[in-house]
Amino acid sequence: MLSKDERELLIYLGMVVWKIMTKFYGPLPKITNETLEAAEDRNIQMLEYLEGEPDEDFINTVSMLIENYNQSEILRYVVEAIIEDDDDAVYISGEAKGIMLLCIKTVIDTFDSVKVDLQSS
Repeated sequence: MLSKDERELLIYLGMVVWKIMTKFYGPLPKITNETLEAAEDRNIQMLEYLEGEPDEDFINTVSMLIENYNQSEILRYVVEAIIEDDDDAVYISGEAKGIMLLCIKTVIDTFDSVKVDLQSS
């Protein structure tokens, strides 16, 4: 479970992602539960794969994921905001970091998929 501060940061990051995506792509259509759940399922499968990786391979795989990601700058910003250990920042537990990254990457994936649909229409 996320603490109040962790939840507030997650909501803030979600709003930042939404603001960036709407600024560059215009209004995004309503996201369906099916679209959101499909993105979440893909991210959970990716995490399950990464769990078995040795630390060195895990870091390399995550770096490659960010570099090859459709929205790499947004993902990089979010990862840094969650992972960064800043003395002035909100304390985020290790478990919460994983949950927050899963949630935010799912949001980015979902917005990116509807953005692609908008461009192909």
